[in-house]
Amino acid sequence: MSKNQSKLWGGRFELPTNELVEKFNATILIEKRLFPVDINGSIAHATMLAKQSKALFLLKRQRRLSLV
Repeated sequence: MSKNQSKLWGGRFELPTNELVEKFNATILIEKRLFPVDINGSIAHATMLAKQSKALFLLKRQRRLSLV
């Protein structure tokens, strides 16, 4: 089996795969392993931003009430 046929699209195209496409696809296996951690990090970040927004809202409300 040639290198081109071992790819998902192997044997379908006559021209070789562009080098940029090869480099981009080379990271897919690594990213597949990292995506659960990436998603958990995004959820944690969104949670933190929501808590900060609520804290900021409460602080502004407290300042506004103290001015009355």
